[in-house]
Amino acid sequence: MQVNKYEVIVVGGGVMGSSAAYYLAKRTAGQKRILLLEQFDFLHKRGSSHGESRIIRRTYTKEFYTKMMQDAYQKWFEIENEAATQLYTRTGGLDFGLEDSQDLAKIVSICQKFSFPYELLTPEAVAQRFPNINLPPNYIAIYQPEAGVLNATKVVGVLHQLARRFGAVLRDREGVESIKIEDDQSITVKTTKNTYNCSKLILAPGSWLAPLLGKLGINIIAEPQKMTIGYWKVQSDPNNINLYAGSRFPVFIHYSSPVIYGLPSIEYPDMIKVASHETGEKTTADGRSFTPDLHILENEVFKEGFSNWFKSIPNSKPEIAETCLYTVTPDGNFIIDHLPISKNIIVAGGCTGHAFKLGNVIGSILSDLALNGSTNHDISHFNIYRVLISSKF
Repeated sequence: MQVNKYEVIVVGGGVMGSSAAYYLAKRTAGQKRILLLEQFDFLHKRGSSHGESRIIRRTYTKEFYTKMMQDAYQKWFEIENEAATQLYTRTGGLDFGLEDSQDLAKIVSICQKFSFPYELLTPEAVAQRFPNINLPPNYIAIYQPEAGVLNATKVVGVLHQLARRFGAVLRDREGVESIKIEDDQSITVKTTKNTYNCSKLILAPGSWLAPLLGKLGINIIAEPQKMTIGYWKVQSDPNNINLYAGSRFPVFIHYSSPVIYGLPSIEYPDMIKVASHETGEKTTADGRSFTPDLHILENEVFKEGFSNWFKSIPNSKPEIAETCLYTVTPDGNFIIDHLPISKNIIVAGGCTGHAFKLGNVIGSILSDLALNGSTNHDISHFNIYRVLISSKF
């Protein structure tokens, strides 16, 4: 096979890898050869970056993520302007739970510290603003007007478009078969179609991260889990108005165990999207089932969950059910780091179902690490040694 030379190769065409390719190409202004590889078709549905909706919000209970989100919002606006395409829909967001919830107390504290707009609402105030929401009397809610929805598949497609515009080469249906460190300036990547050489290598293959690192003799804890998402039919009010439409209903997160989240009627007409953030099925990236777990949706998510808070949703069974993959680390934090065996190989993954909205920041950080060897972002929480089981080096 012919050996093709690139300055940086990025493996993984989801939101993180695509964002990295975009920032690399843009920052080098076509002066360095950048290659993005994806093992399946671009915009496939086997991973974690597909679908039409992901929640975006400014606040986390962990402050370091909140700091990253400030950068993420700005970067999404810049990408929208650059592509002349809307990717973000503002709906507002409602976080709610028991009035003594420590998570909600942290969110209020962070809103105050960063001067984010928010309102602390009683159940009565929530019902007045959103007539289809009926929270228990011992609940409180936090409304944040800047929360909303990112169109996931559209985002990744735009990142591909912009990466190409700035000179990156994008190739799909090329799985990585082997990686060989030749010396401190050279890495050989063999795929199912070609052999490449690069100076820097970024690995962002989603749930395929652990098996890919295994080829390098590095074993980590980054566990794929199959998650099930449901879309429930909602009834309009007597005036035939859909109170769950994106213009009238917020994205929401219920802070309890398990955490349940949802989005308004955006993807499918007259249906809301709701899922458990914590209840998944352990699996492997290649061996996962695409069959949704209706038991989780009908019982944990509906009967024990949002049927107690929302009105006008007549059926416990969702109209549509789909699956996606999480890649879970023990502490729920990402992996963004150089490999212990080589500073020229950078990894990103283990995103535990909450990284899409930060995908542009992660891509920018990966670009920093590849081009400069460091980043201004604090990535100490994301070091690989937290999840490292063993390394033969």
